[in-house]
Amino acid sequence: MKKSRLEMQIKKFVRFLLVAALTVGTLVFIMGGTIHNWDNVPLLLSTSFAVCAVGMVPEGLPATVTSILTVIARRLKKKNVYLKKLDIVEALGSASIIASDKTGTLTKNVMTVTDVWYNDVIISGLPQGNECTPTNISTKSLNRFASPLSDILLAMALCNKATFTQNDKYQETTRIEMPKTPSKTQNSEQLRK
Repeated sequence: MKKSRLEMQIKKFVRFLLVAALTVGTLVFIMGGTIHNWDNVPLLLSTSFAVCAVGMVPEGLPATVTSILTVIARRLKKKNVYLKKLDIVEALGSASIIASDKTGTLTKNVMTVTDVWYNDVIISGLPQGNECTPTNISTKSLNRFASPLSDILLAMALCNKATFTQNDKYQETTRIEMPKTPSKTQNSEQLRK
């Protein structure tokens, strides 16, 4: 099982503390031995390492991490974000982009592209009044869009191996909804030639 980023960072931190405790314990042992002319070495050795180990190793680290994750999970719960496992909080916190493909899948059993983020600009595909949007454009009106959008539509048409088949009843819904995509505006077979 792959460890989460938080687990790896905690393990790295604990290893650092272990090395630091051993280093400081060794230095305290050498300094104490030098000061006391190496009398009663076993007591000096056990005392120096015990003090450094207790002082530098955080016994409350697991409890602290769990408490912090619980507080974060409660804050997310107030915003209607529910998590199955507590360690998901760490993964969610380190995410900078969340991409979802569930638009329309649950309600209509059809996936539809509504927004595209390209070249630091969000292009909305939702109809806004009578304006021409990516969901209802024709070949004639394609040149009215900025070049990034036509580049996106061209890439979507060229990099698409989807074909329409009428044999499978499950693909019927997809076949009906596909004209909303660039295949309506661009004939991908002609573009590939």
